[in-house]
Parts: sequence; structure tokens; C-alpha cells
Amino acid sequence: MKLRNTSFSPLRTGAMVAWMAAFACQTTVVEAESAALPESFKLSPSGAFTVGGVEFTVIHFDKNWNRYRLQKEVLRPDALAAAGTQTPRGPDEISGSFAGLFHLWQNSVPTPPAEGESAAWVHDMRLEATQPGETVFTEELALEAFLPGIQYEGQMLLIDGNPYTLPVEAGEARAFEKTPVHEVVIPTEAGRLRVSGEFSFFIQDNRSYRQRQGYLLRFRLSPFRGDIERADQQLDFALTPWKDGEPGIEPLKRYEIKEGLDWLSLDHRVTWDAGTVFDFSFLNDGPAGSHGRVVATESGQLEFSERPGEPVRFYGANLCMMANYQDPADADRLADQLARMGYNTIRIHHYDRELGQGPGETSVELKPDALDKLDYLVYALKQRGIYLSFDLYNLRLPREGEIDGWSDPQAYLYDYIKNYKMMAAVDPATEENYRTFVSNLLNHRNPYTGYAWKDDPALLSVCIWNEANIYAFWERQKDLYLDAFQDWLRAQGATDEEVADASQGANNPRFERFLYDMQMRMFERGRSFMDELGVQALISDLNMHPHIALNLIRSRMELVENHIYWDHPKYLTANHQPPLGFTNRSVVFDGAIVPASIMPTRIFGKPFALTEYHFSGPNWYRAEAGPIVGAYAALQGWNIVHRFAYAHYPEPTQKPAALRHFDIVTDAVSLLSDRIAVLLFRRGDVQESSTSIPFVMSEKWLEQPGIFEWRTGRVPDQYSRLGLVVKIGSVNLTGNADLPAGFPAAVGLEDFDTAAWDGRPLLKPDDMLAQRLASSGLLGDGIFDPKDGRFQSDTGEISVDARNGTFAVITPRTECIVVNRETQVDGDALHVSDVTGGFAVISVSALEDAPVESADRLVLFHLTNVQNSGMIYNDETGTVLEDWGDLPHLARAGTATVSLRRDDPANDTVWRVDLSGRRVERVPSSVAGDELVFDISVKSEAGATFAYEISRNL
Repeated sequence: MKLRNTSFSPLRTGAMVAWMAAFACQTTVVEAESAALPESFKLSPSGAFTVGGVEFTVIHFDKNWNRYRLQKEVLRPDALAAAGTQTPRGPDEISGSFAGLFHLWQNSVPTPPAEGESAAWVHDMRLEATQPGETVFTEELALEAFLPGIQYEGQMLLIDGNPYTLPVEAGEARAFEKTPVHEVVIPTEAGRLRVSGEFSFFIQDNRSYRQRQGYLLRFRLSPFRGDIERADQQLDFALTPWKDGEPGIEPLKRYEIKEGLDWLSLDHRVTWDAGTVFDFSFLNDGPAGSHGRVVATESGQLEFSERPGEPVRFYGANLCMMANYQDPADADRLADQLARMGYNTIRIHHYDRELGQGPGETSVELKPDALDKLDYLVYALKQRGIYLSFDLYNLRLPREGEIDGWSDPQAYLYDYIKNYKMMAAVDPATEENYRTFVSNLLNHRNPYTGYAWKDDPALLSVCIWNEANIYAFWERQKDLYLDAFQDWLRAQGATDEEVADASQGANNPRFERFLYDMQMRMFERGRSFMDELGVQALISDLNMHPHIALNLIRSRMELVENHIYWDHPKYLTANHQPPLGFTNRSVVFDGAIVPASIMPTRIFGKPFALTEYHFSGPNWYRAEAGPIVGAYAALQGWNIVHRFAYAHYPEPTQKPAALRHFDIVTDAVSLLSDRIAVLLFRRGDVQESSTSIPFVMSEKWLEQPGIFEWRTGRVPDQYSRLGLVVKIGSVNLTGNADLPAGFPAAVGLEDFDTAAWDGRPLLKPDDMLAQRLASSGLLGDGIFDPKDGRFQSDTGEISVDARNGTFAVITPRTECIVVNRETQVDGDALHVSDVTGGFAVISVSALEDAPVESADRLVLFHLTNVQNSGMIYNDETGTVLEDWGDLPHLARAGTATVSLRRDDPANDTVWRVDLSGRRVERVPSSVAGDELVFDISVKSEAGATFAYEISRNL
């Protein structure tokens, strides 16, 4: 190994950190017959390189152990920022910025091969500070490789000639490290890969963590930790092909989604024709605010101030980031789309970073052109009967010097937003910065509506902070919080010795109570600020996680909101980029734990809003989201539901784009699934349960240890799943010995004096809860059988069978079934048989206020799965996504036979419709008694089909 100009220098306090690292790798590759050998050892567009099927990439961990990994989202070939940087000289070179802080230059140059070898390369890499002359603190700087467990369990590496066998059984935090190491030999798909030089070597068994399942190998640079200005290294790579008969590494059997027998090309649409079966705008009554502002009743329902006694519900989606900033014509088209989705609310989200880029020196000044576009969008939505919700802090980035103590404006996205929120809770300057931006926004008069935003009756709700849970993020500003903890202890009358002991932080037994008090203070100050501004909309806060301690704070709010996701991707190496991990399961097999696990966070007597929910793409079963969440939100009597998200950028709202995690505008099955949710929840096709069994709590709970631990601080799942049968939620009994009227029983973990409860029982949320509820007769006709995985609502309309993977909603105006296997499912009017293709959502709804049997017009959905062309998974389980692929979308094939009971089936006509809602082909049907019988198939000569129109004399 050769070190050149390697040096350390102390990190200057308050300075923006940056670093410079460079190393050169001489690489010798002997061509093998295996197809896994990369062509010419070329760098990928992301700057990574692969030898023998093993990918190598540079990583850096900052002081908070946040990982920065080479990837195309942060490697921009157009960004040549550093002075003295070499520009690319050929097709095998890459130059660009890395993580927004560093400049990267890489080059691979062919060299004459050595005797007996077929090819050789010299690989050079340099990472230079975007602002040279500074240093950066790094917890670890390394060249990293990943070996999948499915390939490498029990395989042997050679480390300086000594064998090291990768463990077969996962062990807690099992790791190996050695310094120095001169040579490591790794078996690969193509041959033996030898990496030589002088380096610190590290192996970690990731199978003990909820990460990518396998082994991390790190060839640490020298130096690899501390305040680094520059580091250099030289490594040789050589690959020797396997000889005949040698046992190599079996290649992964990757699963690629491509058009064929099971996957059909799909003509995706992002607009829907007016008057078609996809146009649900008839549900809207606009303009928004024409019946007065939305107000909460004493029972926790919502109604319009000028229509007292008429409950109203809101269903819509989040509109994020640049999707909120479109030219007027595009904004009008978007507003039409959202109204035709059946939405009557939109949550304007992640909007403030663009808005806080005004012409002045601070981020609190609003950017005029962006504000004008947002004003017009609000107006366009309002005209179509769509109400608005806002968060007051999401992504806004303060500028350097804007806030005393704020010194990292180029920090990675998820660092700075957490840093800002945590500073605002304890730092007056940051809180004042927040207040100034919010005042500028809410006092601004929208020229198109004529209202200041805070006064507009179309403003449904305002959230003070988005996901600002202090216990989760306080260490982002650790020093500030330890100082605040000392002040808190003094205010509590602590001794000098106890105050001095505050440095223990989370290890101090009083620290959790301190965090609770800080969270309460953050909410109360924010709520008081809303009153100062004169905001008349519903006010909420604390919209992340279901802890009991948080519910105590939520009980003080006038609107309670929360977020929940099913199969949110696990970022196995870098945020939002493959490889990504998924359970890739149907939530039905988990007993509809989503949305059940969020149900206890509703506070009885308060309106409840689910302002973010999503069954994340590309989960193969995500079409179940609308029916399941829509049905249970209605059963629970919730008030507001927002899907996350409709779109993040303008382009996908105007033309088709490839599927990604969250944007349902790119995903046909999610767009159609949301129509089912609109009918079940917003239109009210599912009845609200008439029985309410609360979870009772008091501030005595705060004396418990672990109130913010995930396992001990939450309401147990035994109670949450009760929400699949009856209404559930929380009640704060602090200072009140009596259980409020209307509750036949309660569930709780604390001990309460029940003498004044008139014989109503207090039950424990343990494994015996089901038996106790059944024996007491509290559930009526509902079925609550967690052991067997069977749940049926007390209304009789919703049922889950977790063992068989079926879900059903049977109501007069909508019948919907979800199947995970090829099985027959019977509803009331809807009977489905001969299902092929596995998972399917099959739903039929009347498009008027009439039962399915007699309505003149019906829409029937047959939803399977949509993926991008060329999506690649590591195997057929679909649990690790390796490549997103691209357009065109592909639809999973599937068929079924539908028998639909109708009053006069002979007069019905069935039409296949495209994704704009237009009729494209008549479907043959027959009559059997009082049933209309026809076959449905995703595959047809008219194109892939997910929906049908059934009309009478039309």
C-alpha cells in the first residue's frame, strides 16, 4: 500500500465539514466463461463497479452514523464543482458530485495483460471536497461489498491465507475485523476474486438486523475514521476463473418482470373522461367552504357550520413537493383529476422547501412565483369542492447564518429536517424562525380566493409540526437536550448531584419524563401560536407512532391525526434506491394489522384523521389497500383519510411514469383501489359500529419505564385487533374515576378503581381478551378470534380470514372480496368462482343511491398487480428489489367467473372499459335465474383490463 499526503487536522467547530479522499486500484481481470464477468470492467452509471458478480461501492458514515453510498441519485455527472478536478477523458470515466458534499472522479483504463491473463485494468478514483481545504469527521470510510446470505452462508474466505467461514446461523451483531490485512480472497460466481494491498478489513453479519440479508465486507481506507482531509490507497483486484469441476458460487436466480404469458402490456392513463364509471366527482358539492367552515361536534364528528347535524367525511391524498407547483392550465387539469377520483380533500405536503426560497437572505421569505402557483392550485381545488390540509413544517431548509447555531445547510435531506425540528423544541431562535415563516404563509392573502389562508373556510386542518417526535430524534441535537435536561431537573427541584448526573441522558431514569414534558411543551406553544394568528381551522400535531404516552398528549387536541404504512421499503444500503427490502405479503395474512395497529390512537370524543397511509409499491398485493382501509375507517367512524401520496412531481400527473414507492398516479391498481375506499368510507357504504370499547389510560402511565420503547410503550396488538370488530380508541381518565357513559367495558394496562363504573368491567389486553369479551357478550354478532385469525365486524359487513388470506366487505351498495389463492368466495349479490392468477381484488359498486341488485349502473373492478417492465427481484419471492425497470407498465394476468344477482339481469349489458373509463368492448354474458353471469380477464384483445361497466338500458 502507498500513502500519499495523508494527514489529519482538527475539525473546526461550526465549520461546514468536507473531505478529500483519493485512491487508485490496479485491477487485473482474467476473462472467465461465466456470464457474471462484467464487460470490460466498466463503471456503472452510479459509479459502482462489479467484478465476478460482486459490486463494490464507496461508503461514508457521518457523526450520526447516517450512511452515504454511491448511487445515481447523488452522483450527478453534470456537477463538476471542485477546483482542480479532472474532467472525463473517455467513455469509461465518470465525474460528478457525491452526496452534495464531495466531488468524485473515476476512470478505468485498459492495460496490456500479463502473461496467461486475458485482460487488465487500472482503476483510479478520487473524492475531493466541494470546498477544498476543509475536513470532515467520518465514523467510517470504506470500499464496501455485499455477499447475499442465500449464496454465501457457510462459504469460506481467505484472509491473509487463513480460512474464515461465513456463519450459517445468524448471531447478534456478529462481526470480524482485522488491521492490517494484505490480501482477501472471495469466491464469486465467476471465479476467485483476490483483493490485495494494505487495509483494515471488516465483516458484518447483517442477518441479525432488519437489513439486507447477508454479509457486509468493508475494505477500510487509511485513515478510515476521524477528521479526514485526504486519504489515498492502492488496491489490486484479480479474478481467476473456476476450473472444470470446481464448486463455484451458484448465481442468484433473479426474477425479472417482462411481458409474456403472465404479464401483459398496460396502457396507463392519468386522466379520466367526464361521465365515465371512473368519474366520482358527483360526490363533491363545491366550491369548498360554501356551507361554512368545517367544525367538530362534542361527539367528535365533523360537520359544516351552516349544516349542523349533518356529519361529513373527507377522503383524499397527499400532494407533495413540486407537484404543488404547476402552471394554471396544468393545475386545472390536476384539480379535475382529483375531483374525479372522488376526493374532497387534499393534504398539501412537503411544499415548504420550494416556497421558502424567496429573493431575500432567509428561508422565511416566500418565493413569489412558487407562491402564485400554489395560490392558484388552492383556488382550483377549492372550486371543485376539495378542502385543504397543511403541515407548517416539512422540508424547509434554513440558509447558512439564518439561525444562530445552524451551520449545515447542505446536510442530507433527512438530517436537516430532523435537526430543525429538534432545535425548534429547545432553541428560541429556531422557534422564532418557524413562527416567522408560518406567519408569512398563513397571513398571506390568496389573490384568487380573496382570503388569507388562515381565514379560508376551505382550510380543513393545520398540523403544527409534521412527525416531530422528540424521543425519536433528540440525539440530533444531543448537547442542546442535555442542557435542557439539566434545566428541567433544576425546575423539578433536583439536587446539584442529580443535575450533574444529567449527562447520562437516556440512561437517566427521569429522562423519558423529561422528553414527554418537552413534547407537551412543543405542542402547547404551537397551539398557542395558532390562537395568536387567529387560525380557525382544525389544529393537530404529533402525527407519528402509537405510544400510550403520546395519546395522553393527543387527548388535549381538537383533532387527532396519525400515519401508518404497510410494507414500507427497507433501505438496505441507501435511502430510496435499490436494493430495497419488502415483506411482499398481503396484510390479510397478518390479520389486517394495518390499519388495526393505528386504531387505538383515536381519542374518543375527538375527530380522527389518518393523514398518511399507504401500501407501498411495488408490493404485489397493494390493490387491497383501498378496500381494507376504507372499510375499517368507516367501521371506526373516522373523519379524514389521506392516501400517501398522489404525486411528488408535476410530470407524472400529466403523463404516465414508471411505478415507484409512493405515487399512486403512476399505479393503476392503486388509483382504482382508492375509488373503492371513497365509496366504502366517504360515501358511507360501510356502517359505523354501534359498540365502542376504549383503552383507558392516565398520567400514572408516565411512571412506567420504557414509555417510548416500541414494545413496551404501545397499546398491545391484542387490543388493536379488536378494532376489526367494534370501535376502539383511547380515553384519558387522569383525574376522573368514572368511565364515561356509553362504554359497556374498557381495556387497560393500568389498575383503575372501577367501583363507580356501574359493573362495567376493566379487561386486560392479553391472550385471554378474546375469551373474556366473548363470555361477557360485549361483541354482539361480531367474531373476535385472534388465535384462528378470524374477525368479523359487529355490523356483519366486514370479515377477515387470516389463515386462508381472504377479506370481504358485503354492503347493499358495494360488495368486495380479496383473495390470495385460487378459491371461490361468495358475497350476497356477488359470487366469484374459478379465480386464476392468485391474488385479486374483485369489487362491484352501484354508482347511484341504490343496492347492487337494482342500480341502473355498476362499476366492477378486477385488480391484480402492476409492475414496471424490466423490474428485477433477487428471486421469485419479491422480497428484495434490485432494479425498478421502466415503462411500459405490465399487468398481472388473471381470470374469474362472476355471477351477479340482479332484479332484471336480461336487461344488463357488460362493457370492458379502459383506464380512462371509456367503454372499449362488450363482454358476452348470460342469465341464470336471477343472476347475470360473465367471465372477466385482465387479458383481452382490447388491452389489459381492470374494470367493467354494467349498465341497464344505457
